[in-house]
Amino acid sequence: FEVLSSDKSSLIEGDSIETIDKSLKLKVNKLGASGNNYDIEIGEGANFNIMVRSGALNMNVNGNVNLFANEDINMSCDNFRLDASNKVTVSSGDKILIDSGGEVDIDGTPINLN
Repeated sequence: FEVLSSDKSSLIEGDSIETIDKSLKLKVNKLGASGNNYDIEIGEGANFNIMVRSGALNMNVNGNVNLFANEDINMSCDNFRLDASNKVTVSSGDKILIDSGGEVDIDGTPINLN
């Protein structure tokens, strides 16, 4: 058990692998002070990978989720569902393509196509 009451920095100039046989919880900004962020910075030419071998990846956010990419966002899954309690806005600078090998069903009252 380690208690540290000041800042801590470390530098590893090689690989680092941590193995934990049970659970891990990381709590950042326990006191709720503004500006105490948790930042992960990945250098150029490297990837950030999260792998769940069996189970789910859950994110619970009491606020906004913002995702920015300089290139494409690609997803692949069996089924995709998006629920919004108010409205959904899809904007495109060029073209929106809905491509289905089967039925396309649009329900609404009214459906405005122009």
